[in-house]
Amino acid sequence: MSLKRFFTLCLVVTVFALIYIQMQVTIYDLAYRGKQQADQAFKLADSNTHAAVNIARLKTARHLGSWFFDKNADVDFASRSNIVDVEASPSEFAKVRLVSAPKAVKHVESFFDKVLGLRSIAEAKPIR
Repeated sequence: MSLKRFFTLCLVVTVFALIYIQMQVTIYDLAYRGKQQADQAFKLADSNTHAAVNIARLKTARHLGSWFFDKNADVDFASRSNIVDVEASPSEFAKVRLVSAPKAVKHVESFFDKVLGLRSIAEAKPIR
């Protein structure tokens, strides 16, 4: 093997080795960036969870009640002496209806309901 051919072979092997090393460095760099992004996403998800828990805690009745009583210490609840009983006859009571009763839905049975015995759960009857 001649000296010229030996140096050419060494040059080609060195170039390929440098290309391989550059590729490995790029792979490690991309992996490092991906790991940093995954860690950042994990930290953001963790802080999001903490924020959601804190918001839920601040919305609880206990926290709102303690906050309300801390702000308004002179609040009184209605006692029996503050409640007024009103006497009314049933006819007067029927005139003043605060909540209307729900209207009953009429179920129309079809031929298939009668043949197959299909009923809603509320209409189900025992077999006995």
